[in-house]
Amino acid sequence: MHLTNSKGWLFYIPDQDKFVSSAWATFPESSSLKKALISPEASTASKGAIKFLLNKLTLGDFSAEHTVKAQQLASNHITNKVLLPPKSYTEAMKQPDSLAWQRAINQEIENMKNHAVFEVLPLPVNTKPIGGGWVFVKKPASSTCDARYKVRGNSQLKGYDFHETFAPTATFTSLRLLLTVAVHLK
Repeated sequence: MHLTNSKGWLFYIPDQDKFVSSAWATFPESSSLKKALISPEASTASKGAIKFLLNKLTLGDFSAEHTVKAQQLASNHITNKVLLPPKSYTEAMKQPDSLAWQRAINQEIENMKNHAVFEVLPLPVNTKPIGGGWVFVKKPASSTCDARYKVRGNSQLKGYDFHETFAPTATFTSLRLLLTVAVHLK
């Protein structure tokens, strides 16, 4: 029987005619054992005695365990704040290495301009721009800051934001054709 006021179980040992409490237990799954353990002759007096014992029985003080958990949570919070990269531009600019994050952002914008990733156009009437956001990564080997701008394409609507999609992927058939041509041309 599970104890309500502490972490553990209450067991009755018939050979010794006593109750034992334990935080660790292994429960056998055999159905014949379950039938042997649960007897229909259990009197209400013995059930009352068990309930009385349950209310009186405790396994000890677990307050130290709560203190350890609180310390672990605080430690994780501090560790995550120090080691994890920022989740937003605002958070990046509040960090001690904000200049490194700003350099990474400027480098990403410059790369996008150099590769003609986007084109600035006037926004058509009755349309909303697709959202985007910065993704920040700190490379562990070199401890350099890396920033990438990502557009939230999952918010696009087919026929409204785009009309067709194209993703060049190789199929097994096209690979066979390519290898056949390569063998033929040697």
